[in-house]
Amino acid sequence: MQKKLQFILISILITSSYLGKSQISQDLRNLAWSNNDKYVIYGHTIQPIFGDVSWTNKTGNPPKTNIAYKSLFQLVNDLKLQANTDKWDSVKLNNEIAKLNKTAKGGRIYVYIDRTTSDLANLRYFFSIVREQDKTFKEKEIEITTIYFKQNEPYIVSGDRFASEISYDINKDVPDSFYVYINDKQTEAMSDYKFKVVTMSKIQKYVSYYENKQIKCEGTIKQDYPIGKWVKYYPNGKVNIIENYTDGKLNGKATEYNENGDLVLEKEFSNGLRNGIWKQYYHKIMIDGRYKNDKKDSIWNFYDTIGNLTATGSYINDLKNGNWTFYINGHKESEGNYTDDLETGEWKIFDNSENVIAQGMLNKGKEVPNSWSYFIGKEKIANPDTNVLFVVDTMPKYRGGDKEYMMFVKNNTNFPPSAIEKKLSGKVFISFIVEPNGTLSNITLLKGLSPEVDAEILRIFSIMPRWIPGIQNGRLVRVKLNMPISIGG
Repeated sequence: MQKKLQFILISILITSSYLGKSQISQDLRNLAWSNNDKYVIYGHTIQPIFGDVSWTNKTGNPPKTNIAYKSLFQLVNDLKLQANTDKWDSVKLNNEIAKLNKTAKGGRIYVYIDRTTSDLANLRYFFSIVREQDKTFKEKEIEITTIYFKQNEPYIVSGDRFASEISYDINKDVPDSFYVYINDKQTEAMSDYKFKVVTMSKIQKYVSYYENKQIKCEGTIKQDYPIGKWVKYYPNGKVNIIENYTDGKLNGKATEYNENGDLVLEKEFSNGLRNGIWKQYYHKIMIDGRYKNDKKDSIWNFYDTIGNLTATGSYINDLKNGNWTFYINGHKESEGNYTDDLETGEWKIFDNSENVIAQGMLNKGKEVPNSWSYFIGKEKIANPDTNVLFVVDTMPKYRGGDKEYMMFVKNNTNFPPSAIEKKLSGKVFISFIVEPNGTLSNITLLKGLSPEVDAEILRIFSIMPRWIPGIQNGRLVRVKLNMPISIGG
């Protein structure tokens, strides 16, 4: 399978079962051991049941073993915050969430161990057991999972104290309350530790905050999943997103706003999928369409920033199908048919007065030979000007502008593994002619980077959609363009 060589450098996060000190709350490190003295951390109640009580009459600091717990919902929320900070794309975020749903179905346990020597604090001497109470025989417990820790290098807490930290995921569902044992395999002088974890209420209010104490997000959780209305805010206190959930899945209408409070997006969901309206705004409406089962469906309309229509046509199963019409500055530029996202059938190109200046046939985006006719006014001309120009009154451009052009290149680039492994970076320069009907010809490499990269860039331009052609003195003309393509960082 070919992989994509990104045009923008993306940081790759490597996760591990062993988390650094920053992953564990300082409160967990500071807790002193005390039988049956409950504490609340990450919203869950932890009750120490038994541990090293034999230290009571000894001098110095007693050994310390403390735990904390986070539910799957909390872990997913943490992941979303990280994705926002590290600028992950939706594919990466969804992949990471899928991993969590598989490996941390019952949540995550955090463990802090503090001992008098580095050796005593080494995790290789410890293991942990998670159990739940037998519903039939109350005096019995049923094991959920057992985790054996690996050797590590404890860090110095103070001059005579050493500590280790670890977290592990529970890959099975846990009840509202369960037990966690931390067992010491090294010596019988230290007893095992047992904790009772009482998870937060199954239905509860959830609120998170920015560092400036402004509310960041608020809503209701039921069994670790969002339900009902959820609101996310900007640091200035204004509403960012309003969404509605049913059993953790988006349902109904959702709206998004910019930091000034202006509406930027209206959308509808059903069972977590986009279903219904999709309207984007920039002062005025910019995009207006509908989704069906998370794919574009029905008629979609696109507008420029002053409200002029730029394109209208139908989607079926997320692909352009049927008649489409494109506009420039309020007047019709071209119209024709699509079949599965490719221009197929008759197409027409118009001047500023919406007179036809070219018409002909396309097959999967390619010109059908000898099928195009060109006009000046209503007079048909034998052939368009065959001269190739470099600068004209109206230069050719990719339909949708530079942003859409870059998106097409990025989304359609697939380099072979050999190019990925070489970590190539630099620029490829390519030349091509935009024909009077907007198709591309004479695609030539001016300066390459490597055989694999060069071949792929040529392939991309060979499948590129038709451009808006150039115009000189009111006539469609051939225009040659030179384009740089940045690769890697």
